[in-house]
Amino acid sequence: MTQTDIRVLVPRVRRAVEGPVPLPDALSDDVLKDMVADALADVILYTGSAFGKTLDVTATDDVTNAPVEYATSDALSLEEASVIAAQAALNFYFFKLAGQKTMERISDEAGAWEWQTSAQLLRDMLKGLQTARDKALEALQASDAPLDTYASFLMVRDAEVARCIEPWTAAGVGGLEMTDFRFGVC
Repeated sequence: MTQTDIRVLVPRVRRAVEGPVPLPDALSDDVLKDMVADALADVILYTGSAFGKTLDVTATDDVTNAPVEYATSDALSLEEASVIAAQAALNFYFFKLAGQKTMERISDEAGAWEWQTSAQLLRDMLKGLQTARDKALEALQASDAPLDTYASFLMVRDAEVARCIEPWTAAGVGGLEMTDFRFGVC
């Protein structure tokens, strides 16, 4: 298994979904691998090209030709893996809790039972997962190049032309851009 194979994220996503102690009805590695692929696809869709990685199909089913194995274009950093794990947990619990009852009353001839789960607790859990995902995305953005970039056509033009048009520049390239913080050259 290489660093670009998405199966390397399965233990991380398992901890994000199940917590530190595995659940008695634990999800299989194949199910978690598919959750990782879905989360990666979601993050790539939400961030556009800002995520900087692609999800590549490495194997397909012989009968249906459906993708069954995936890899990323480059190995994921720890920050990127955190974003994927949070998105996978958010996807899992959104669909798991969507059909869950918050209250049930059961009765028969012998007696009656009732149980209740706080709907606010479930809502707060999803909101917490969303906040964790968003913070991981912010940390990822802060560690790499910003999502909004500024490109200067003046900075890359011919130095001889720059000297002719802007003779006041000492270095001969870029005029006022040489002292402007927005161009990364201060």
